Amino acid sequence: EIKMQSKRTIISIRFLLRFLLFWVLIGKSHTEEDIIITTKNGKVRGINLPVLGGTVTAFLGIPYAQPPLGRLRFKKPQFLTKWSDTWNA
Repeated sequence: EIKMQSKRTIISIRFLLRFLLFWVLIGKSHTEEDIIITTKNGKVRGINLPVLGGTVTAFLGIPYAQPPLGRLRFKKPQFLTKWSDTWNA
């Protein structure tokens, strides 16, 4: 009986996690409130966020340099190359 309850709990948790993932992906889909600007490296998509009764346009997670991996590890930051798709910020 305990094994059966554990199995049901695992199935319920898996269902809940899948539902939450689906909900987040649907909720994060692009809306009319998304703002797209063009920078020298390419287009960037931002979002309008409500802040203190007003609205702020936010562009989050935009990289300013190449990731410092491998041979770039302890070097000065390297410029980004241009991107062709719209960067979701």
